[in-house]
Amino acid sequence: MTDETTKEKYEGHGNNWAAFGEFGEPEFVSMGKKIIEDNKAIVKTQGELFGMIGYEPPIRALALIRKGEGEKSNLLDSMYPFLQIGNPIEIEISKIHEWGNKGEAIIEGSVAGPAVSFFDALYFLNKDKYKIGNTYLFNLAGLAHSFMKRTENLEFVPESGPMKGEKMDSSRMTAYMPNHDYGGEFTFCHPFTSFDGKIEAFGSTLYRYQFYIMSATENGAALSFPLFVSEKVLKGYKPELNDSVTGSGWLQGYLADSLRD
Repeated sequence: MTDETTKEKYEGHGNNWAAFGEFGEPEFVSMGKKIIEDNKAIVKTQGELFGMIGYEPPIRALALIRKGEGEKSNLLDSMYPFLQIGNPIEIEISKIHEWGNKGEAIIEGSVAGPAVSFFDALYFLNKDKYKIGNTYLFNLAGLAHSFMKRTENLEFVPESGPMKGEKMDSSRMTAYMPNHDYGGEFTFCHPFTSFDGKIEAFGSTLYRYQFYIMSATENGAALSFPLFVSEKVLKGYKPELNDSVTGSGWLQGYLADSLRD
């Protein structure tokens, strides 16, 4: 791995678990115990760190464990939602923000032009493979923190410039904006089409929504990934066709061939 790394301002997964409901210490202990005792869990090891992936896809949980030496206990370093999906996208890496535990990181890069920032769910496993400036295939998926109907600034009239006085409509606008203060998080707006799937995870119902940004230079999507939206996040909102929706979320990725034996 290149030494061109910087520490991210915020390191944590609290907002991501909140998408499923209230998660306190008892819930985390119970979840970690279930993963570690699961004989069918996927186990990936690299140095003193190993990850155990439990629960059923596509929304699973990963327990990141630091191996103890001698009489020292193994440490449960971190635990976060793991989005196991097949959505390979070519991303050129521009920056790596490695977290203090050396096993988690935020990766910044670009895909067909647009900038992208995401949490690398298997960074501990693949960190030594990365080089700034190189392009890799990552599976990308998102978890929504908020998802609502956009009602502000849909129509406006410019007060100056070449379009002065002409009515503008932004209800069909699509945008993906990374939040550089909280790595991997983003805000978005998008015209709603439909939810194309429904799953259960961690006692919650989630809907699958395909988010995409069209390429400005060629046909097809420059950036596209499934966004999982829980009923808790929807707060009773039932989006209709062509609603302009907006919200925020967490983008996660991992090298596309990481789980192949």
